[in-house]
Amino acid sequence: MKPSTAFRPITIAGLLLTACCTHADPGINLMETAVTCGADWRPAIPLPGEVRLRGVGEGYGHFVAVGDGGRILTSPNGMNWAPRASGTLNGLAGVAWSGEQFAAVGDGGTILTSPDIVTWKARTSGTTANLLAVTWGRDQFVAVGYPGTILTSPDGVTWTTRASETSLLTGVTWGGWGRKQFVAVGYPGVILTSPDGVDWKAHASGTTLHSVTWGGNQFVAVGYDGAILTSPDGTAWTAQASGTPHDLTSVAWNGQQFVAVGNPGTLLTSPDGINWITRASGTPNGLTGVAWNGNQFLAVGEVGTILTSPCGFNSVAYEYFSPSLGHYFLTASLDEVVVLDQEGSGWVRSGRSFRVSSIPMPGLLPVCRFFGTDAYTVNGQRIGPNAFFYTASPEECESLKTGWQALAADGQYYPAWTFESVAFYVSPVTPEGCGWGMMPIYRAYNGGQNGDPNHRFSADKYLLDIVMDWIVEGTAWCVQP
Repeated sequence: MKPSTAFRPITIAGLLLTACCTHADPGINLMETAVTCGADWRPAIPLPGEVRLRGVGEGYGHFVAVGDGGRILTSPNGMNWAPRASGTLNGLAGVAWSGEQFAAVGDGGTILTSPDIVTWKARTSGTTANLLAVTWGRDQFVAVGYPGTILTSPDGVTWTTRASETSLLTGVTWGGWGRKQFVAVGYPGVILTSPDGVDWKAHASGTTLHSVTWGGNQFVAVGYDGAILTSPDGTAWTAQASGTPHDLTSVAWNGQQFVAVGNPGTLLTSPDGINWITRASGTPNGLTGVAWNGNQFLAVGEVGTILTSPCGFNSVAYEYFSPSLGHYFLTASLDEVVVLDQEGSGWVRSGRSFRVSSIPMPGLLPVCRFFGTDAYTVNGQRIGPNAFFYTASPEECESLKTGWQALAADGQYYPAWTFESVAFYVSPVTPEGCGWGMMPIYRAYNGGQNGDPNHRFSADKYLLDIVMDWIVEGTAWCVQP
């Protein structure tokens, strides 16, 4: 998107926005936020008559939660959920994505597959034992359950039983340094490892374990009475202090930290698998599964409980209005929010906001924040407009950093806009618009009313176009609703 031609040098004497807001050095990150990835959780929009959800996975741009009575729910964003027809009343306990299809496993040897989250087809597992977990690795699914059952499949359709010689397996994962392997955990005090899903070797854990994951440089397993074990190789395991006496049922890793969940509503986080912090879940319900989708953790549990902890869109951009300027201003910096909320700042909250990310994440774009250059020509004309401007367009950002230069009284040339910082991060606009489950934020221009240029960014296109009669220039970026 091209910047409006109205953003040419305009002198607005005595109305500098710098009176209220600190301008950051480009090397300083303004994004101090009270929201911590994995620490702050919120409930999803509930569905009526929900049953226990026993597991959750992600893939195909969606979370997939499974549970009692053949329950399957899917969501593109973790907040809005749709029920899917599973074709079974058997309980489902685990689900995994291969890159091409999902496999869900459950009671009575139930196995379902789906390439698109909508259509699910029953597969013959060759067992009537309850299956409790499934993972994908080494170009195959591996499912585990009672009584020590291990099944493997290259396609989710044809399944082969493997020997384990143990009584109960409750969790399985794939990972490791260099020579990767499967690790399965269960009861009583058993850990199995396999390089290929066919041949398995037993190791003693000393405790009942429910779930295991690979965390970049180590395996982390969780289980009975708050047990947490870590291992660099799946063979030698070290007990860690969890700080909780409650059963832990599931654990996940996002590249920076682990999240473990359990009963009753127990939530723990750790950056290293060793030091764990208890977090408030806001629910007394038992939590049975947790997953990571690239920008948020999601936990499921009893009575249809679903909790999310955004890590990509983990902050909020608040909109402020200046009655004297007639300007709108956006910030996700808590330092600036504190200043703006003070009496006498000249700014009031408009009551509108939207979710953004305070940290760079794969697939997100930085929003460049500019302020009109506060320098003057020999004639006393201000080189930059008295306004802020935001853009998520990399091309527009780079252009504004050097564009519309003018000679200042000090003999130096300055661009009309001064780059201040990356304000926050958002999802890009594609030729088709915003991605599935994302919300457009529109950019509107005031037409230079009163000789004072300003842009406003809002999800409410009707407000911008009809109520305010501003010029809607298109979709600026996309955010999570």
